[in-house]
Amino acid sequence: MSFTQPALDPVDGLRNTTAYITRPANETDARAQIQGVIDQVVDLIKQLISELESTTETSGAENIGSKAIDGVTGTTVYAQLADLKSKIDALVAVSVPSGSIDNDKLATDVKIGSLAALTTTDKSSVQAAINEVVASLESLSATVAGLSTPTIGTSNIADKAVTRAKIADKAVSTGQLADYSIVPIKLGNLDVIPLDSGDFLAYDKSINQLRLIISGCVPVPLVPVVYGTSATPPAGTYPKGTIYIQHGA
Repeated sequence: MSFTQPALDPVDGLRNTTAYITRPANETDARAQIQGVIDQVVDLIKQLISELESTTETSGAENIGSKAIDGVTGTTVYAQLADLKSKIDALVAVSVPSGSIDNDKLATDVKIGSLAALTTTDKSSVQAAINEVVASLESLSATVAGLSTPTIGTSNIADKAVTRAKIADKAVSTGQLADYSIVPIKLGNLDVIPLDSGDFLAYDKSINQLRLIISGCVPVPLVPVVYGTSATPPAGTYPKGTIYIQHGA
């Protein structure tokens, strides 16, 4: 590492009284003495610039010293650049091994997660999983679009599939019921019959008696009830006001 060391001839320049006499013979000699030193300095500067700009043989960068850099060898600009290039070439040659970048290497806001944890059938790639979801949504949209109004008819509900627990209180009003849609077989056996007053009518089968049930009060007997299949009441003595109901055998 070395540029051409500048030196005047003679090395002490104008201080040399032999090369530069104190009293030149004439003006021309006086000017030549001063201009000669200037010309040497200019030539030395031109030579230094040429060496700095050189890209062949010993280049300018090879002669410029550089402070040590951790992990980089060389004490000149050229040597350090050459070492850095060598390291980059080695990295490029090795490249990044296939499958070496896992979820842990990604930034927090760009993590993908595990394909194995997907609930889709296709787990081969994120693209395949998303396509499966899109296909499912399109199929669902087509199904919904194809439903007629009303979408749920009597043919869609199995007998006894709708229980009391499935219907909220007062959720079904008369407006939602078709005429004659509620038949006795769907009602089952009624223990009590609600009245508009908030009270209830009840039938006590053990004593064949129709009773009025008022909240907070003892049940009030109304009339005894007798029923049978014959056209006339069964023989016996019944309290006054007893009702006889004939029903089919």
